[in-house]
Amino acid sequence: MLETMTYFVKVHVFGYITSDGILTVETFQENLDPKLLVVIMKECLTRYCNRLLGRNQWILAYDNDPKHRAEETIKYLKRAQVQLFNFLT
Repeated sequence: MLETMTYFVKVHVFGYITSDGILTVETFQENLDPKLLVVIMKECLTRYCNRLLGRNQWILAYDNDPKHRAEETIKYLKRAQVQLFNFLT
């Protein structure tokens, strides 16, 4: 009889890509929810892209994941002046 191992450690990866290549990859162990997504975007994505490309000079492509469409997420992105493109509409 074979034993099955259960793994309790999980690691999630959040990254973003431009036409120039990968900008960064963030790892975390918590479950991704809108609040954590905003933290990641605030500390990494929008800060870096605004510095590199200029505020309101880049477009964030996203899908219909509930975290991406959450009110908290959309409010943050509007405050950060991020242009949005939903590629599934």
